[in-house]
Amino acid sequence: KMGPAEKDSIWGTQQEPRAVSIDAFWMDETEITNSKYKQFVFWVRDSIIRERLADPAYGGNEVFKIEEDREGNPIKPRLNWDKAIPWRNPNEDEARAIESVYRINPITGERQLDASQMNYRYEIFDHTEASKRKNRLDPARRDLNTDHTPDYDEIVMISKDTAYIDEDGRIIRETITRPLGSEFDFLNTYIVNIYPDTTVWVNDFENAYNEPYVRLYFSHAGYNDYPVVGVSWEQANAFCAWRTALLKGSVGRNAVVIEPYRLPTEAEWEYACRAGTDTPFYMESSPSAEDANYYGHYPYEIEDHYFSQGNLEVKPGVYRQTTVSVDSFSENPYGLYNMHGNVSEWVWDYYGAYPTDAQTDPSGPASGTLRVYRGGGWNDFAKNMRSAYRATLEQNKGSFNLGIRLVLNAEPGSGSVSGTGEQTVSADGNGRILIAYFSWGGNTRGIAEEIRRQTGADLFEITMVNPYSSDYNTVLDEAQRDQNAQARPELAAHIENMDEYDIVMLGYPNWWASIPMPVASFLEEYDFSGKTILPFCSHGGGRFGQS
Repeated sequence: KMGPAEKDSIWGTQQEPRAVSIDAFWMDETEITNSKYKQFVFWVRDSIIRERLADPAYGGNEVFKIEEDREGNPIKPRLNWDKAIPWRNPNEDEARAIESVYRINPITGERQLDASQMNYRYEIFDHTEASKRKNRLDPARRDLNTDHTPDYDEIVMISKDTAYIDEDGRIIRETITRPLGSEFDFLNTYIVNIYPDTTVWVNDFENAYNEPYVRLYFSHAGYNDYPVVGVSWEQANAFCAWRTALLKGSVGRNAVVIEPYRLPTEAEWEYACRAGTDTPFYMESSPSAEDANYYGHYPYEIEDHYFSQGNLEVKPGVYRQTTVSVDSFSENPYGLYNMHGNVSEWVWDYYGAYPTDAQTDPSGPASGTLRVYRGGGWNDFAKNMRSAYRATLEQNKGSFNLGIRLVLNAEPGSGSVSGTGEQTVSADGNGRILIAYFSWGGNTRGIAEEIRRQTGADLFEITMVNPYSSDYNTVLDEAQRDQNAQARPELAAHIENMDEYDIVMLGYPNWWASIPMPVASFLEEYDFSGKTILPFCSHGGGRFGQS
């Protein structure tokens, strides 16, 4: 069974788990470490250096690139990895090639790897599209009904992903549509800058002193066994392609068929996390801070027991405020470490509603705007670590508590995923923007008014027929009472023309790590199908909480 088996903590609706069957697969026992991901970065660095060492502009040492076979016949050029880079005592041209991938920090004078050059190019053959009968190169084989005459003039249009680097060094990605001409039309090309976004430690924590993490977390050897973070979904897939190529290269041309490394599907990830259980967590009780790395001050179900913590199964514990080594704590019954907490992990799927019927090897919607990640991280509350919990992010972004863990099919052809990897954004209507907000103390109102000043959008305040108390301690109790009861307070004002808005910016304070219940009333009153909702939240350090 997959999905939540208990009431959702925000909406109070009963969720029905669905039956899912998946084929066997192998999974990394730990999250991918900084050390493993640095191998990828250094491989890209060294490939650039070797390419330049063979370039006449840097002396043109032909030994670094192989262009002929042993009989002297021309072949597709490839880098010669048997020839060592002359790190020590290079000549002038070799030194220029090596130093070309580094930069000197103009402030500190420190020699640093130029992250902007760390671009990895790879190709993925779309076996699914190539296998479809309608896409066969021979028109006579597209329709096997012998009563039909083949249409030899039929033009089959194919869409494929391609990428190139323009004159300014920018990666340009395109999806092109053209008539089918050869098998190469099913070969998708990707170029990805693969250096992790180390600035997430500051950009996601503007009020914390995290500068040392920006400088040291990925580069310093002391963090080698910690999970890599700041890696986007796109970078994760590039890492999969590189790791697959590395494995194939290590076993030689006569090896058996090698299944590619890939991100797990949601179904595979949840199966591996649950390890045969049907409880919120794979362990018998909910995890304490001694069982997993998370925001230990907020154990499971604390939202219902802030003022009666003696009734909690697990008491509040330590909050470590950062990641820990990937093999910390005990593994789950399947031998996997940190499936709950430490860092969340990217999965393959676009975000979308679960199908209600039984599924076999589901891989999510065919398209979407957000990718899913699972598991919860060191800065999440315990409820965000549940086996069924889902969270989302744009596929080109990374986060301070988001990493990766890869899988391999246990046998050829099982558990496959496919897709273009393109993110889609759509909007209907006339593009009008609505700012709707709920404010108790005025902070959210101030933010909403500033957004209106900068955007010119329409403003709507969510108000109640029976407002909450103006006393802080009293409103704390009232807010928790309504949340525990999943109340839907009656609203005093309503929007008559919601259909006219394309984008709704929704503002609210973080109350008990969730949305205030008047906001739930607002969300349930209207049909937001086809609209984009952009939340903004005022808080005292809890960020969006569970909202």
